[in-house]
Amino acid sequence: MSATVLVDNVYVARMMRGARHSARLKRNNAAKIFGITQRQLARYESGKVLIPEHILEKLFYYGFVMMSANQRNNKIQ
Repeated sequence: MSATVLVDNVYVARMMRGARHSARLKRNNAAKIFGITQRQLARYESGKVLIPEHILEKLFYYGFVMMSANQRNNKIQ
């Protein structure tokens, strides 16, 4: 069963851009991870264009992967 979730596109766009900055990724590197162009990523991060579901899924997946790696690095130090 599939559910519809309504989100504030501008809020998600800000979170997406913030996550990229926190990961110290340049837009071109982040675009490669998502399999899109830099221009598409810029549009998503501006909040002017809806972010497709498959991009949101990757954002959440990579976000959790980065958080997990960050926690492991903090334990080592």
